[in-house]
This record gives sequence, C-alpha cells and structure tokens, in this order.
Amino acid sequence: MSYAKKVKSTVELATADLERRNKEFLQMEAEEIERSAKLNALAKRASLPWAGCVNEDQVREQILALSTDKRNLLMDIPDGAEFEFDLKTASPVAVAVLKIDKALDSLRFELVPKHIKDETFWRNYFYRVHLIKVSAQLSDATAKSPTLGTVVKTPADAKDEKESTSTSKIKSQISDTAKGNSPEICEGNADGDFEGEEDDEDWERQLQEELKDEE
Repeated sequence: MSYAKKVKSTVELATADLERRNKEFLQMEAEEIERSAKLNALAKRASLPWAGCVNEDQVREQILALSTDKRNLLMDIPDGAEFEFDLKTASPVAVAVLKIDKALDSLRFELVPKHIKDETFWRNYFYRVHLIKVSAQLSDATAKSPTLGTVVKTPADAKDEKESTSTSKIKSQISDTAKGNSPEICEGNADGDFEGEEDDEDWERQLQEELKDEE
C-alpha cells in the first residue's frame, strides 16, 4: 500500500470515529434535555412546601434553614408520630425544592446513599417541613384569638393555659428544628406531653383552693 493510500485510510477511520462520537454526544445531549424538561414540568405542577402558608416568608426561611444542619435529614421520625409519607407523591415537590435550595441538593448528594436511603432522606425532610407548617398555623390561630381582660381564672381557664403552655413548648422545638440548634430536635412527644406539666397541675389545685376560699 502506498503512503498516500495509508494516509487516506487513516483520515477516513479518524473521520468515521469522530462522526460516531459526535452522534453519541448529540444523543446524550438530547436525552439530558428531555430529562430536564420532564423535571421542569414536574416542578411547575408542584407547589413549593411554603406556598400558601400563613406567614409565608417566615415559613420559607425556616424550611430553607433545614438544610443548614444535616441532623435534620439524618434523624428519624419519633416513634408514634402521626405523619404519612409517600415518596412518589412527594417527588414533584422534592424536585421543585432542590431547584431552589442548593444546600439541600448538596446534602442529598453527600448523604444518599452512603448514610441513608433516598426515601428516608425525604421522609425526615418533609416531616420537619410538616412541623414548621403546623407551628405557623398554631401561631396564626393564637394571634387571631380575641384578648379579653382577666378577672378571675377558673379551673377551665387553668386547663386552657396548661394546654397553651404545652403548645408553646412544641412550637419552641419546631423553631429549633428549623434553626438546627439542637440534636434533640423534633424528639418531643407528638401529643405535646412534656416535662413541667406536674407544676401546672399543682398550680391548678392552688387556684381551685383560692376560688373556694373566696366563695
């Protein structure tokens, strides 16, 4: 084979290889564009978790703050907590959140699947989102309650105050969840049963005694 033919053959092989690689690249690019379009469509159909909440800006900040502490994603839901989760249903919202919260995206890359499963990651995340939203609703309901002058507290008033105290403690823990300040976040009893209720009961008994004396 002459030198000219060898050069021609080499060029033809190189050209064919280049065309093959270019075709593969274009195919991969088209697949990525299609995948991205599907994710965008899912995100558009999904509402971000803080959308429509009372005090939406505050709720948004608290939810975005969850990704500042990996413990919020690693800590399992407390036993007995009333919370239902379905990954398939939550996926569109998850995709939408990842586009907004880059820190959460980085945490997911770091933790899944090395430390936890993807489903567990999202279950823990949406549970704490749920707590933040419940806290916002409680705060709004409290703010809208009419404030009346207190004359004499009855046992019923004492009971309401006791429940309010427990609710405040729940909201305090939820606030810590969003800030990532405590390793025990969200480990309180789901029914609001916290230490200190015995003091409330003693106070209620004293109040009843004082009312009897006044009678």
